[in-house]
Amino acid sequence: MRVILIETAGTESIYEGFGTWRQFRRRIVQISGCVILGEQFAVVQKRLELNRMATIDEVQASFHDLESVGFRRATN
Repeated sequence: MRVILIETAGTESIYEGFGTWRQFRRRIVQISGCVILGEQFAVVQKRLELNRMATIDEVQASFHDLESVGFRRATN
């Protein structure tokens, strides 16, 4: 699975990461610093299965946090 994170404030940098659904879930919990309920992830997973796209609002992380869990700045 390829995950793309888009900064919504500032320069709109784009970061991407690759891995399994389980790795993605763990990374989001690590960078958000908060507990995301299983029900919330179930909704996101269902959207991914249906549309191949989903949005998780309110995840806040620094560029260092993103890179520390394996996300890299996307290149054109």
